[in-house]
Amino acid sequence: MKEAQIQKLDRLLATMEQTLSARLTGEIMQQTQEGLRQVSSDDGDSAVLAEALEVASMLGVNDAKTLEAVRKARKKIKDGIFGICEMSLHAGGKGHAISQDRLQVIPQAENCIDCQKKAEVRVAKS
Repeated sequence: MKEAQIQKLDRLLATMEQTLSARLTGEIMQQTQEGLRQVSSDDGDSAVLAEALEVASMLGVNDAKTLEAVRKARKKIKDGIFGICEMSLHAGGKGHAISQDRLQVIPQAENCIDCQKKAEVRVAKS
């Protein structure tokens, strides 16, 4: 992959990192405010708020995982190993290149499409 393309993806990853960080910070503050409101609510309101907090928490976990992957991808750029499939690398090979098309859509992708499909099939079977 050309250096200009990597720099473009790094800028995209930086924007994603800022957005996710801000969203996570906002979600934590919102959950705290919701929790404080819950203390003074009746039982029906408490159940609705508890469910809303659970959904927000699940979304926060997803955002946190994505943020971790984004930061990992940015570190790989700095280390000069961005765009190499981790599964094929850990399988003892040199590591397949992740396609440029895949990285354009999911710049924090850790695996090539073939290895990712294999991993998803394994998870589905277990």
